[in-house]
Amino acid sequence: MGGMTDLSDSHTISIGVLDNDSLALNAIAVMTSRLSPRFHIIWSTTSPAMALQRCMTHGARPDVLVVDMALGGITGADICARIRRRTPTIGLVCVTSYDLDPYRQDAVEAHNA
Repeated sequence: MGGMTDLSDSHTISIGVLDNDSLALNAIAVMTSRLSPRFHIIWSTTSPAMALQRCMTHGARPDVLVVDMALGGITGADICARIRRRTPTIGLVCVTSYDLDPYRQDAVEAHNA
């Protein structure tokens, strides 16, 4: 399939999680790791700066970053745009417990940064 990654092999998918709420952070990490035996949470953090650093560090860079859109002080879209400008290889999954409408366009623009 043109441009699609073949996920049928047993490749482990490394995942980082960013959420400013530690309870939500832990819940997202646990739920995500239980979705598939291939999903491996390599780190989780409440710090946007730490997440950016880890996403730019070869040994700590996840295949996918799950990022909360409402982080307080900085948006998840800002984090995604910064990551996308530096590396196109990290998959970005944006989550929020709030209404999606205010975040939808920001997420699209961050993807295209």
